[in-house]
Amino acid sequence: MRDQVETPDIIKKHRLSSCPGCQKSLVLSPIIKLIKRQVFDIPVPKIQVTEHQAEVTYCDCCNKMVTALFPDKITAQVQYGEIIRSWCVYFINTNTLSLKTDCNNCLKTCMKRVQISLMRFDARNNLKDALINNLNPQWDDLYQSLC
Repeated sequence: MRDQVETPDIIKKHRLSSCPGCQKSLVLSPIIKLIKRQVFDIPVPKIQVTEHQAEVTYCDCCNKMVTALFPDKITAQVQYGEIIRSWCVYFINTNTLSLKTDCNNCLKTCMKRVQISLMRFDARNNLKDALINNLNPQWDDLYQSLC
């Protein structure tokens, strides 16, 4: 097992308001010592929504409205991002998600499987890069067309 870290992400304090033996209040009693135990875990994945906004302005010189460009990969009003599409390709490649799964169920199924998979992989940060950067060429078209 690992050593404890100096700066954990979350600290939960467990206090006694009264003595378990005599029930006397301990609210004003000074803390003599802290016993620390740390739990290493992977948080449950959460959908992160990024809104892209293209500004529309008026150009006095050209005498017309001009609009900023969206990034090349942002092509729809609503779409799945790189990471969730990578997970879908991974699950299809490992036969744990069917090609027949429709887009509405794809995200729900994928998120459930992501949660299960993250529990199994120690190097979750490397997994994302591996899925995005090391896609099998035969899956590239599928990756591009997902939802």
